[in-house]
Amino acid sequence: MKYVVDRLRHTQAAAGAKIFEFLVDDFHVRQALGG
Repeated sequence: MKYVVDRLRHTQAAAGAKIFEFLVDDFHVRQALGG
């Protein structure tokens, strides 16, 4: 069971990092375009 929980945590962390990267990229694009 612990293995499954670790996998889920890792997946959530990876998804969170992807979303964060997307938001940061979006922010920089808007700043570059004069937002």
